[in-house]
Amino acid sequence: FTSLLAGQFVEAGKLHWHSTPAEVFPELKDKMNAEFAKITLEQLLSHSSGLSDKSLLDLIYRSYQEDGTMDEVRYWMVKETASKPLDHPRGSKFDYCNLGYTIAGAMLERVATKTWEELIEQRIITPLGLKTAGFGPQANLGKVGAPLGHVLLNGKAKAMLAGPNGDNPPILGPAGTMHMSVLDFAKWVAWHAAEGKRPPALVSPETVKKLHT
Repeated sequence: FTSLLAGQFVEAGKLHWHSTPAEVFPELKDKMNAEFAKITLEQLLSHSSGLSDKSLLDLIYRSYQEDGTMDEVRYWMVKETASKPLDHPRGSKFDYCNLGYTIAGAMLERVATKTWEELIEQRIITPLGLKTAGFGPQANLGKVGAPLGHVLLNGKAKAMLAGPNGDNPPILGPAGTMHMSVLDFAKWVAWHAAEGKRPPALVSPETVKKLHT
């Protein structure tokens, strides 16, 4: 979802695959690590940015003390990360990174002046008619009205009821807080299987091919 959203902005000329944090957040450039400043949007989305998730838990815990809307808190995460050295050279290897996707989401938020959640709802969920799609735990507080996530404790599965710990923290939205029914997920997969040739025309077939690559 996040990379598709990025593809829409690239096609609209509001970003490029080689856009960098220094270009999107020029007010932070002087305080950025030189290599962080050069990370491209494509590297963030392909998990080859040089960032890792080793500092992510600390950032998440501290983010709970930050006031503001989700785009403002994600911007805070960018600022906290920007001055730090990369974990390995940009483009040197694949390293699955939720932090990288969160930063990519923050870049999209800055360009659009909307939260990632608003953008996903308006630009992808609504056009595709994914009526059950949403963010965070599927079940409502106090109810088991949807499948629950589980964690393993001492070898046994424990259901995580809806609430603050029922899903990834909201700040990680661009990296994975979405849910939907299996039928809506099938609709989402079918759109991808058609390689951008099935309506709605969210991006061109060429962009879909790049996203899949």
